[in-house]
Amino acid sequence: MKIIKLTIKLLMITFIINSCSKDDSLEELSTTNSTTADENDLLIKEYLFKNGLASENDDILITKEDILAGDMVYDRAYLELQMSEQKSNEKQLAYFDPYRMNYGNAANILFYNGIPQSQPQWRAALVRAVNIWNDANLCLNVRISFINSNSPFIPKTNVVLANPGSFSNPTSVIADARRPENGRAGKRIRINFQTFNASNTTDEAMTNVLVHEIGHAIGFGHTRLSRNVVTTTHIPGTATGASGDFSSVMWASASTSTTTVKPFSNGDIIAARALYPSTAMNRQQYNLSGAIDQITPVDHNGDGQEGFAVYAPSAQRINFYDVQGNGFDFISNSNAGIAGFDLKSGKDRIVALDYDGDQDDDLCLYRPGNQVVYIARSNGNGSYTNIVASHGGLAGFDMKSNIDKVVSLDYNGDGKDDLCFIRPGSQVVYIGRSNGNGTFTNVVASHGGLAGFDMKSGLDQVVALDYNGDGKDDLCFYRPGSQVVYIGRSNGNGTFTNVVASHGGLAGFDMKSRLDKVVALDYNGDGKDDLCFYRPGSQVVYIARSNGNGTFTNIVASHGGLAGFDMKSTIDKVVAMDYDNDGDDDICFIRPGSQVIYIARSNGNGTFTNLVSSHVGVASNYTGNCIN
Repeated sequence: MKIIKLTIKLLMITFIINSCSKDDSLEELSTTNSTTADENDLLIKEYLFKNGLASENDDILITKEDILAGDMVYDRAYLELQMSEQKSNEKQLAYFDPYRMNYGNAANILFYNGIPQSQPQWRAALVRAVNIWNDANLCLNVRISFINSNSPFIPKTNVVLANPGSFSNPTSVIADARRPENGRAGKRIRINFQTFNASNTTDEAMTNVLVHEIGHAIGFGHTRLSRNVVTTTHIPGTATGASGDFSSVMWASASTSTTTVKPFSNGDIIAARALYPSTAMNRQQYNLSGAIDQITPVDHNGDGQEGFAVYAPSAQRINFYDVQGNGFDFISNSNAGIAGFDLKSGKDRIVALDYDGDQDDDLCLYRPGNQVVYIARSNGNGSYTNIVASHGGLAGFDMKSNIDKVVSLDYNGDGKDDLCFIRPGSQVVYIGRSNGNGTFTNVVASHGGLAGFDMKSGLDQVVALDYNGDGKDDLCFYRPGSQVVYIGRSNGNGTFTNVVASHGGLAGFDMKSRLDKVVALDYNGDGKDDLCFYRPGSQVVYIARSNGNGTFTNIVASHGGLAGFDMKSTIDKVVAMDYDNDGDDDICFIRPGSQVIYIARSNGNGTFTNLVSSHVGVASNYTGNCIN
């Protein structure tokens, strides 16, 4: 999530974040219903201190209905019930057992954005804060959705109302939130925008405050305690003692001039997992234990950061991930194919393409030998909508052979990806131009190869690349085991001119093994696609830099793998993707059937730095948001 950073205020002011109470009523808190400090009030205060529900530094306001303890507000009747039962279980993020949601409610929290339209910064901050908690759903059973009406806001519903409020001390209270009650989320988050608004509070500060308040509304208190809480239970790995965890999103104070959105701390993630562990962990993990598991680079939302789809042909399963930090960010999954394509055949394959030029990668799903070709449009959120469901091939190519293959390319540089179909051993090469609406018009229908490459061998392969950086994708044809490498330059009209016709390999790579593979990548971000050659099972990885004129210069000639990946298995695969949107293509290595996946970041000079070395597949504990 990208946050606009505001200019740092000259005056740094730190305020107490006031947090949530629990009540089904929408009435604002006030001092008019305050009681006198009697013996029961003293017992309440002692209970709050003893059980870590308040700090001795907190101002305590006890009313007939509510108890305000610093920045947390409790329903008095509910707290007195807990006092009678003497339940206590304080943890990092200050989790107190009665003030938590039921597991089912945690996965279905509804928010109504009642912040006035006159406060667009606060409204946007709430959306950002909700997204931050939803991102944590990589590890947690927490999911928040917005509703368009507050009509469901009645007792015994799981709705949180975000709205303005009145505060008795408006100079120090930014917001508060009600704590969960009876297994449901806290009913309200109040925002003091009369005092804290765009004139004195940054977007990032607003976001941090609302992440904090949502934490209260779903069951978390403060990590900072000013005294020893003897009845607490410590979760290993989280902060101990009175100092608490300053890096926690539930730290009890906030700066209004910060230009940084606070991430979840290690302790936050550990404790939150303990409170709301996800039953979807298996759904979010892909173990790569299948020998025919496949991987396809995909930028599902058009942010320039390529993730990938990993899928099991014949098993109907497909998972989508981004790469975040030193791990994986789960996006979505399906166990029944995708966009109407059932993935029931072991022959099924998926190619990413942006057929409509909207920057989101769409999908071409095909089943060679059965004439099946589907096109699925990306909705930008990990879901896809079917727009083509053909059982008669596409763009004149019938897809009747079991060895048919599809490659995406933008041969004319119009920003809409087209499709190249080949039938190795039969000399067949077709190209379908994307019309931008899901239809494709045939522009090449050759039964004699292309650009001088005859396509007569069943081993023949094709890779799309823009070797000269002119915006039009060219084609690299190769015949592993025969040393043949050809490159055809796109003329932008469906014709290709041969610029390389080698029968001795390319850039020092001899292409003598039938296992040899070629992947196009722009490792140095110069706009000209380079080539990665590899020989699975022999540890051989070469990288050749494009000189832009059809020649390639060897810059990597490794016989020991690359970036820690040894390339010792004959089933090893390499895909290129720019996971961090820095313009340099990075590399993903996988070993299907062995649960191995490595991610290597390009340093732009031909060297690659290992980021991920997983031997348990794509696991949810390998994620930038979930810290182990």
